[in-house]
Amino acid sequence: MRSWPGILILLLAWPINAVALPFSDEIYVADEHNSEWHFSGTKVKCELRHEIPGFGTAYFLRRAGQTLSFHIDSFQPTPSAVDAELREVSPAWVYDEPDMLVESVTLNNGLRPLLLKRKQATRILASLDRGMLSSIDFPDWDDARKRVHLQLSPVYFQTPYQDFRKCLKQLSAKGFTDYQSY
Repeated sequence: MRSWPGILILLLAWPINAVALPFSDEIYVADEHNSEWHFSGTKVKCELRHEIPGFGTAYFLRRAGQTLSFHIDSFQPTPSAVDAELREVSPAWVYDEPDMLVESVTLNNGLRPLLLKRKQATRILASLDRGMLSSIDFPDWDDARKRVHLQLSPVYFQTPYQDFRKCLKQLSAKGFTDYQSY
């Protein structure tokens, strides 16, 4: 037989465990200590890459004869297409700029859930260049009450970005297929 103090403790603890805790969003972002941007380039391709810890890798890419694109490759296949919002988010150390909705995008299923063309890719680059985070926000695939935020950090962005811009300037306007006819 239980004592009254033991029963009282169980009764007091029970409602806390029975109440649903609020759902928290999932945020995938490299913190300021782990943020890395990597540039690689040749005479026919320029690439700027950023790891999104726990989710995948973001890439800005331009090949000779093509336009700039942005894509995210995920570590795990995403289960289904979902509508998302592309946002410009103030970093934690900036308090006076409100977050801004840039536009709506769609995440697709598979290992490359996001592929954006020149205009959207350029907007993301401009946002990062100004020190803002770029965030792709969407409902969680497993629990629509939660939101997922994939964020690109502007920390350590500038030096690789300058190399990327130099590479873009030297790319040929002709692509590989243009040279095949010679």
